[in-house]
Order: sequence, then C-alpha cells, then structure tokens
Amino acid sequence: MTQTTQDSASAPLRTTPATRDEAFTMLAGIAQFFKNTEPQSPVPYLIERAIKWGNMPLEGWLNDVIKDSNVVDSIRDVLGTKEPKQ
Repeated sequence: MTQTTQDSASAPLRTTPATRDEAFTMLAGIAQFFKNTEPQSPVPYLIERAIKWGNMPLEGWLNDVIKDSNVVDSIRDVLGTKEPKQ
C-alpha cells in the first residue's frame, strides 16, 4: 500500500459538504440511492426537484412553483423585485 492510499484509507469519511456544488452532488447521490432501493418512493424525485430549484434564479423558481401570476406579482412586490409599471 502506498502512502497516499494509506492516507486516504485512514482519513475520516466527510459527511458535511465543503461547497455548494459538493452539497448538490451529494444530494444527487442520495436521490440515486433511493431510486435504486425504494423505486416506489417519491423521495428521489423530491430531492431532484430541490436540486433543480437550488440552481434556479429566484424569478425562475417563482414561476415554476407558483402558477397564479397575481400571487407571483404580489411576492415580487414584497421582495422589491417587481418591475415598475410604465
């Protein structure tokens, strides 16, 4: 066994992601686990949806989640992201 192999074998398994991308990669792996072990479960699809939403800008997320444009406009108004009327 080489020193590098020994180092990685003795290194503790990291369960907390160090970056945002790593967190989403870990979530994708967890979703795949549930697809393989519990194909009837909605869990992997909800995780995948969370990953998709996590990579969307706010405007895209609002449009994806809220179908009523009046509600979306109200939220934009509260957040201060509503475009001024011309």
